[in-house]
Amino acid sequence: MEDCIAFGQFHPPSSEYDRDYFKAVSGSLEGNFRHLYVDYRNLVTIGIGYVLDGVGGLPEAQTLPFFFSKDHRTPDIPPRRATPADIAADYAAVSKLNGRQVLATYQAKHTKLVTTQETIEQLYTVRVQNWERTLARYYGNKWRQFPSSAKLGLMSIAFGVGHPGTEFRNLSTLVKKFDFYGASKEAQYGIQGDPYDNLQVRGAWQKILFEYAALEYLPWTGPDRFPTRGSTGLHA
Repeated sequence: MEDCIAFGQFHPPSSEYDRDYFKAVSGSLEGNFRHLYVDYRNLVTIGIGYVLDGVGGLPEAQTLPFFFSKDHRTPDIPPRRATPADIAADYAAVSKLNGRQVLATYQAKHTKLVTTQETIEQLYTVRVQNWERTLARYYGNKWRQFPSSAKLGLMSIAFGVGHPGTEFRNLSTLVKKFDFYGASKEAQYGIQGDPYDNLQVRGAWQKILFEYAALEYLPWTGPDRFPTRGSTGLHA
């Protein structure tokens, strides 16, 4: 869990939900890849965890601007724009890989194309906005009342594995009751002992976020709604 310790440089913000902060963490956990790759679920992905498989798929990928990566190594040669057939070839190549065995960084050698950083930023923004709208609809008026750390935790779950209400039903039920300390106990996942499993790191961060949310919410709930000092594990 050394990665979790190193990840401690990111501290939960005490202000309103900070999108720049979330982006910094997402980039650390998801990576930022200009080439197509498969994630841990073997879904074809691009950029900062923007999943194509099962959503827009190959047709969406073929609408994105891709260029031959080798052209970017020679500044005086304009990069060649990839055709839909070129994109389909890269898509098929990474689809054959196992994301659990081949890290995204090393999947680049199986591709010939890269997209632009501007495109990655646009896709990331779309993904964030879609999840914010989805979670706001699902939690209703309570979403506006959640502490910023709870919102960060829920967004992290959405980015990491999917809708909290589907993938983490117990946690989601506790959050609806504003029991953020209880939710913190449900927030971890991943393969214990796997140094390459970013889900384990993400889960540890989420646990901290919901513990922090419990402290943020404490003034509004009173001492009877929060575990005793000796049982929280939050104090030395």
